[in-house]
Amino acid sequence: MNYAAWRKEYAHVFDGQRLRISVQARAAGPSPAPVELAVLYASRQAGNTGWQLFALSEQYQTYSFSFQMPALTRVDEESPFLILRPASTGPENAVIVREAAISLVPGDD
Repeated sequence: MNYAAWRKEYAHVFDGQRLRISVQARAAGPSPAPVELAVLYASRQAGNTGWQLFALSEQYQTYSFSFQMPALTRVDEESPFLILRPASTGPENAVIVREAAISLVPGDD
């Protein structure tokens, strides 16, 4: 499992905002079954996206989804993070992530 954590101050930047989470990834190689990437954004204060699953190909593609970040109800020491992992275990389910990004979405998308 791989994850990225931000400083706690970034939780306030995302407070009440619509986020776009994008990941550029591919399956590491041929597999007898579809390889899925599991992605989760967690504020650790006011909500999370739940696991988002993406069926990968052997070519890099960008996979993305939006999330309406709830307004923070408290201020504490927790930092938001993004988790990226294969949805299933085993070497045939390996994934390669080239890039991951979180951006603010202006207005409705």
